[in-house]
Amino acid sequence: MNNLSDLDTLTGQLGTVALVPTMGALHEGHLSLIRSAVANCDKVVVSIFVNPTQFAPGEDFERYPRTLDDDIKAARAVGATHIYAPSIEEIYPSYPDLEALRDSSGQPVDMQLVFGTLTARWEGELRPGHFEGVVAVVKRLFDLVQPDYAYFGEKDYQQLRIIENMVQQLKLPVKIVRCETVRDENGLALSSRNRYLSEAEYATALKIPLVLTAAAAASEAGQNFASTLDSDIRVDYLVAVDGQTLEPLEKGYDSADIRILFAGYVGTTRLIDNVAVSCT
Repeated sequence: MNNLSDLDTLTGQLGTVALVPTMGALHEGHLSLIRSAVANCDKVVVSIFVNPTQFAPGEDFERYPRTLDDDIKAARAVGATHIYAPSIEEIYPSYPDLEALRDSSGQPVDMQLVFGTLTARWEGELRPGHFEGVVAVVKRLFDLVQPDYAYFGEKDYQQLRIIENMVQQLKLPVKIVRCETVRDENGLALSSRNRYLSEAEYATALKIPLVLTAAAAASEAGQNFASTLDSDIRVDYLVAVDGQTLEPLEKGYDSADIRILFAGYVGTTRLIDNVAVSCT
């Protein structure tokens, strides 16, 4: 299923439909989402679309890895029943006019919704327009596929919370299914951007999950944790936040839902990660 008309094959079919939205360059993290969807739903649509509207000028849209043939084979191998790899024009009929883009998704989602603290900090502050593009493409995919369930990984935790909030505000008939972050054998969160890392940079990046684990342990003990990493990692943020509002927390917090968020650069590659804090 690689074009808009093929989506009609899902209309009126019995059973549940799951959507796994991806930007391609599939890795084990994506495949774990697909496996979860296959285990719980009758039809599983994997969308493969590198979304231009969530890349700011100067980011890596042009060099973002595109491996469509391999992605289709990998998704099919773990049970995906439908592959949707649309053109930019299918998703955004009026691209690149962002105002028209909003209208093309049925309603001007970004102008109607208020995300408050969910977009005020972290990626929302450092990458202006990023989540506007995320919301636009996810809403468009929901409109086109009309899934009963949509599967998202927790690695992009701020994105996950924003999508959950979008569904809540618009009262969309889709359930967001959270899936835990998948890590490689050394603990690094899987990401399509990991392939940018040199061997030396990969070794440096392994410090990130170690620091996050230590920060979570300190937080569980009610202690402060170091908010910096070695100078070979340029940190954008390393912070404890409320898992619902994403507002930063101070020492002594009593929230039952806490996340440690990280974003930063190893060489020229920007990586994000997070861990949950156990308060029990």
